[in-house]
Amino acid sequence: MTYSCDKTIDFWVKKNLPQIHNMSRSDWKKLPIQYSTATYVAFTKEQKKRFWKEKFEELKALPWNQAEINHLDKAEEFIMANPFIFSAEKMTMEEMDKLELFCYKWCKYAEKYLKWDKQVAYSILATGYTPINTKGTIDTSKVSSEKTTKGIDIGYLPNRPGTLQSCNCNLNCAMGCFPNNVLCENIPCKDDVHGCGWVLVQSCNGRCGGY
Repeated sequence: MTYSCDKTIDFWVKKNLPQIHNMSRSDWKKLPIQYSTATYVAFTKEQKKRFWKEKFEELKALPWNQAEINHLDKAEEFIMANPFIFSAEKMTMEEMDKLELFCYKWCKYAEKYLKWDKQVAYSILATGYTPINTKGTIDTSKVSSEKTTKGIDIGYLPNRPGTLQSCNCNLNCAMGCFPNNVLCENIPCKDDVHGCGWVLVQSCNGRCGGY
């Protein structure tokens, strides 16, 4: 199992799997952003399921109207009804098509009838973080600057702002890379790393331009 295309982060995850398997969503939100995707990928099926249930609880606490709440419910129901979303295994083509078709239709409906822009849809279905408002502003305020999180030594922080970061987005995800509003660039990436794109389950097969 490969958790990150960054060898140091991949090693860190493998070394700390027991602690990671005891993490809550609150613990995850405090991790340095560079570690968040690989850590989520390493979660158990039950952890991932709780992760999304808690995210939707946070989402529905925001001041949406009833039509928007109904649309959020449809997304949550789809996620909970499809166990492949929580699996560590690579999706089959059939599963990939099912996910992409649902997300495409879900976003188009939101755009046409709810007047949501891409940022709102991204904040709901393409990131683990929770928006702080109905405009899709992402909340990363709880990210820790400490060298340890939940007793796990971090130490190494790769890909600091302004440096290139490889394999951190999915080419087929219509969202591109938000909040920076840049395209996902096609670069050589191994297809065995996932945790990008829709509900963090697609392959990380591209790089966000501008990173």
